[in-house]
Amino acid sequence: MPTFSELLSQYIQRTGISDAELARGIGVRRQTIFRWKEGIVERPRHRDDVLQLAKRLRLTAAERDELLIAAGFPPEQLPPLPEAQPEASAEPATTTPSPTPQETPNVSAPLGLHAAGPGAPQTDAAQTESAQPFTETPQTASLSSTSSSRFNWFKNRTWWTLPAMGVVILLIMGVGLNVGGLRDLLSAATPTPPAATPPVLTLHAPTPMPTATRYQIVADEGETLLLIATFANYAGNAGFNVAGRIEEALAQQIAAAKLTHTNVVVLDEVIGNATKAEAELAAANAAMLLWGEYDNARVVVNFTLRGDLENPHLRRDLLALDELPTVINRDVPQQVRSLALFALGQLFRGDGQLEQARTVLENALTLDPSLELRSKIYFYLGSLYGQGTEADLHKAVTAYSEVIALRPADANALYNRGLAYWNLYQLYTNSLDDLDSAIKDFGQTIVAKPSFAMAYLNRGAAYYVRSALEQSPDADGRRSDIQHAVADLSRIIHMQPENYDAYYNRGLAYIRAGNNTLWQADLAQARELAPPQRVGDIDVALCWGYALAQEPQEALRHCQQARATDVDRSDIEDSLGLIYAQLGDLEQAVDHFNSYLSWLKTQPPGYYNQYHGPRIAEWVVALAQGDNPITAEALNELR
Repeated sequence: MPTFSELLSQYIQRTGISDAELARGIGVRRQTIFRWKEGIVERPRHRDDVLQLAKRLRLTAAERDELLIAAGFPPEQLPPLPEAQPEASAEPATTTPSPTPQETPNVSAPLGLHAAGPGAPQTDAAQTESAQPFTETPQTASLSSTSSSRFNWFKNRTWWTLPAMGVVILLIMGVGLNVGGLRDLLSAATPTPPAATPPVLTLHAPTPMPTATRYQIVADEGETLLLIATFANYAGNAGFNVAGRIEEALAQQIAAAKLTHTNVVVLDEVIGNATKAEAELAAANAAMLLWGEYDNARVVVNFTLRGDLENPHLRRDLLALDELPTVINRDVPQQVRSLALFALGQLFRGDGQLEQARTVLENALTLDPSLELRSKIYFYLGSLYGQGTEADLHKAVTAYSEVIALRPADANALYNRGLAYWNLYQLYTNSLDDLDSAIKDFGQTIVAKPSFAMAYLNRGAAYYVRSALEQSPDADGRRSDIQHAVADLSRIIHMQPENYDAYYNRGLAYIRAGNNTLWQADLAQARELAPPQRVGDIDVALCWGYALAQEPQEALRHCQQARATDVDRSDIEDSLGLIYAQLGDLEQAVDHFNSYLSWLKTQPPGYYNQYHGPRIAEWVVALAQGDNPITAEALNELR
C-alpha cells in the first residue's frame, strides 16, 4: 500500500497546486506540507488536516479514504459489514452432506472486515509532528456468534491496514493459494457450519485516475497577489530553493508595511520567457510575477508587472562557484526586497492607492538600495507628494533634490522640482524665493533638454507672474520679465504651432505689455485651437483684455459667452465690475466686484493679493459712495 507521503505527492503533482497555496488553504505552514511530502514527518497529527487536504486536492471519496488510511485514520465511509450466516438446522444433516475439500468451489469463504482496536501508538518524534501517541478509537461493529467465531483469527488486527479485497481476488484467480487449507485454518476452532449458497462476489474495475489538471491560482477581489515562479536550475547538482528565499524576504516586508491584503504565492512551475510570464500574470489576475534562473556563474531575477510600468531586473554575477549559496541565500533576497517594494509602489500609485504607495517606497529606502534604484524611488516619492499639501510639496522638493544630487542632468527631476516650487508659490507661500526657484529649475530643465516644451511654457508663465511684482529682481524687471515670457512662449509656438496654451499665455503677456493688436490675434488663435472644454477660459481672457482696452461692449459679449458654457464661474466677476463701471452702472459694478472678492477668498491664500483683492476692495467703497475710480490709469495698473 502506498505511504501517506507517496499518495500526497502524487495528488499534489496531479492537481498542480503549489505547497504554499495548499498550506494557505488548510491553515498550516508551507514547511509542514514539504515535510509530509518528503516523508520527514510520516503522517499528520490531526485527522482534520487530512480531510482538508482531500478537499483542497479535489480527491474522490475513494481517494480521500485511501489517504486517511495511509495516515493511520479510519475512512469516512466504512465498508459494509458481512451478513450473519443462518443458524444450523435442527434436522439431521444427512440430507445434505458437507462437501469434501475436493467438492468445495474455488471461492474462498467471505472475508468479513473486522473493526479492531487502535493501532500501535506512534511515538517517534522524528516521524510525527508530536511525540503524543495516537489515541483516536475507531468505531467497532458487533457480529453474530457464528460470524465472530469464523473470523476469530483476525481479532486485534488493524482492519483498515489489511488488503482484504486483494486476498479475495487472488483466491479467485487461483494464484498458488491453498483455498481449502485456508478455509480449514479459519474454521479449525468451530464446528463446520451447514452448507450455504456461496455469496456472489462482484468485482469492479478500479476507479480510473482523473485527468491531471493544473490548479489555477487567481487573486481574490481586493487582493494584491504576488507570484514567484520556481527558478530554472542550470547549476547541475547545486539545487537551491531560490523562490522560497525570495518569498520569505517579501513576506517580511509586506508585514512590516502592514499591507493586509497583499499575499505572496510560490508557483511550482518554471517560467522561461516574458510572454509566458505575462500570460501567467493575466490568468492569475496578479499584480507582479518574479521569475528567473541560476547557474554556476550568475543569478537572474526578472519582474513582470501588471500594466505599462517599469519592470525591474536583477542580475548577480558570481566570481566563483562557492559564492552561489551566499548569493542565493543572502544577497538576492536582500536586493529583491527593495526592487519588489519599488515595483509595488508603482502599482499602488497607478491604482490610486497613494498612501500604500508612499509607505512601500519609504520602506524601500530603508533597505539600502543601489544608487540607481534609490534615485528612482525618490523620483516616484516626489511625484506622490507633488500634488498634496504645503508640507507634501516641501517633501516633493526634498525628494527631487535627492534625485538631482544623484543625477544632476535629470531633466524630469529638474522640471518636477520646478513645478513643486511653482505650486508652493501659487497655492501657499506667495514667496518670491519659491517663484525664483521655479524659474531657475525650469531654466536648468531647458539646458538639460532644449526640446522640453513644457519647461518653456511654465517658465513663461512664471515670468509673466513675476513681472507684476514690485520685488522684481531687475531695475527694469517688469519689462524684462514680460520680454522673457514672450520669448519662451514664442519658442513653444515655433516648436508646436498647434499648442493653444502657448497662444493663450502669450496673449495674456501681450495684454500686460499693452500690445492690443498682438493679444487679440493670439487669443483668437487659441480659441480656434482649444478643445471645447477650454473655450470658456479663453473667453474669460478676451473679456479681460477688452475691458482693460476700454471696449466694454465687446468685453461684455465675451463674458456672456464664458458664462454660457459655465453659469457658475466667478473668475469673470472682476471683468464685469470693470465693464459696468465703464458703462456708468455703478450699482451693478459694486455687486460684481463684491461677488469677485467673495470668490477670491475661497481660493488659495496667495490669490487675494496676487489678483488685486485689496485694490478692488478700495474701489467698492468708492463706487458705493458714487465715485468712479476706474480710470485709464487704474486700468493700466491692472495689466
